[in-house]
Amino acid sequence: MIVKGRNEIIGIIMRYLDTALYFMYATLIFLSMIESAVYRIQLPIALYKFTNFFTSICLIYSLVKIWLYFDKDRRKSVTAMIFLTMAVILYLMGLCDYLLLVALIVAVFNSDYDRLIKFYTITVSVVLIVTFLCATTGVIKNISEYLPERRESAMYSLGFVSHNAFVVYYLFVSLAFIYITRKSKYQICVLILLSFISCVLYYFTASYTATILNILACLSVILGKVMSNLKYSSWASKVHRYFCYNLILSPIYSVIVTTIGVLFYNRFQRTILDGTLISRYYILDTALEIAGARLPFQTIDPSEVSKEISFNWLLGTGTENGGGGDILYGRIFLNDGLVVLFVYVFIHVFMLYSCYKRKEFEMLVILSVVAVLGAIESVALDFKFYIFELVLFSRWWNPDVPKRYKKSARRRRTNSNYV
Repeated sequence: MIVKGRNEIIGIIMRYLDTALYFMYATLIFLSMIESAVYRIQLPIALYKFTNFFTSICLIYSLVKIWLYFDKDRRKSVTAMIFLTMAVILYLMGLCDYLLLVALIVAVFNSDYDRLIKFYTITVSVVLIVTFLCATTGVIKNISEYLPERRESAMYSLGFVSHNAFVVYYLFVSLAFIYITRKSKYQICVLILLSFISCVLYYFTASYTATILNILACLSVILGKVMSNLKYSSWASKVHRYFCYNLILSPIYSVIVTTIGVLFYNRFQRTILDGTLISRYYILDTALEIAGARLPFQTIDPSEVSKEISFNWLLGTGTENGGGGDILYGRIFLNDGLVVLFVYVFIHVFMLYSCYKRKEFEMLVILSVVAVLGAIESVALDFKFYIFELVLFSRWWNPDVPKRYKKSARRRRTNSNYV
């Protein structure tokens, strides 16, 4: 009884501490979004200090979580400790900086992910709504840019410095709503509404990549529900299963597409498709060559190769130099090398496979969309978009004691009776 009461007290305390952590993370996102919008509020120093403070809190809280849950689930606690130790070592060696990401992932160890994603959704949604109203009513500047392919139509930023920032934020909010409404009978209505809002935002921003991914995510969830309801149709079950298999492999497909895109521009340079989405691969190709990577065709002058950056295929340049443009996998490879890229892709494939085994179809679609987005944007490296990576330890690595531990505990109690 004493042990049970103590565990209940610890559980209540940890719940309040988790809530405080969620609130701090939401505050960090709020400050960063305000600073990146056109509110004439510059918080670089305060945001930098608060980020470092939040990282330290996550590190301390991660160690507390590992210590508390070590006896309940040693295998997963050791795995979390290895993750955290490797991130700290790589950070101290200056090879890569994923300290905040890993510390936050471990800090939400055995936490309520549903509450966390609601904190995230409310925070980002409020900032987006207020910013949209302020930008459209003239309270803050709505940056516009005219594109030749749109003739006389302008492309608006809707209150942010970057023209596609608003749509990318909305994409993650939309994905969060897909997860939150996964058990609601009105989910299809919500998905239709999310797709409609995405089309309206496209009219203002002309950001078709995030818009297409958002609509495809909603359609995938709708079709998945339809096919899952056809229980007695063999062809529907096969199509659904093959579709899930391809979603699991989406990170690998995205890396392959990135590689083909870089090699394509390395061969044909800027002769075709210049100024389009695929031209981002030209930026990555140029960044790799400047860093010293030897590609099949040399597209820049040898004198432009940087002598200050030492490129290694396994470890990258070892610095966050912003090279690689807007492509996630390209930036990871350029800055951190093949080793970190392989680990990143492997973890995402593992998370997708876990979704499939647990029949979490909505999260399977969400993580696959994030993986595909990595071949177009590099936002997953920003802490404002860590929300779905946090599933790794909070959602699937639950606090329930595994059967193997229960058997070993029962065996220890049985042996102790003979003493």
